[in-house]
Amino acid sequence: MSLDLDDSTKEGRRNYDILKKTFVGEAAGEIEQGQRAICWVIYNRVLGHKTYWYEEKEGNGIAGVCLKKGQFECWNEGEKRRDLEESLKTDWGKKVMAQIDKWLRDVYFYQGGKPKNNPIGKCDHYNNLALRSTTEDRLNNLTLMSIESDLLNDIDFNDIISDFASRKSRSVPI
Repeated sequence: MSLDLDDSTKEGRRNYDILKKTFVGEAAGEIEQGQRAICWVIYNRVLGHKTYWYEEKEGNGIAGVCLKKGQFECWNEGEKRRDLEESLKTDWGKKVMAQIDKWLRDVYFYQGGKPKNNPIGKCDHYNNLALRSTTEDRLNNLTLMSIESDLLNDIDFNDIISDFASRKSRSVPI
């Protein structure tokens, strides 16, 4: 397992380079928060130790997860890969890479043996909310309800419904 981003090692430099290029190919249009979320998804996939998350010849590490066929479209053979390679040569691509440089090394720094500021917990997927349909929103909400079922079981929905109904009955039609 390699989360090495240390530029004093060959593996660290390669991981860092591949990670940055993954962001350009997959999330250049995202705000920094979305790019960081994808960074944590990759981190969680490395920690997940599941062979379907990483390229076997690369091993279970940042490069292995990013380069796994079918995981990130920008690394698959074809048009998206060519687009990534071409965009990295442009002024725009260089500018995006420089912006990512400003924050990327800080993401995986450890504090007391645990990563600091992992805002997505153990999630291993990221969805750009702007690209989702209403059906996906409903499915996402149902998934969240399933995950948080213990919390939902403790809520008395009768009180919530009664409160809502009493507020609606006080509204005055225009």
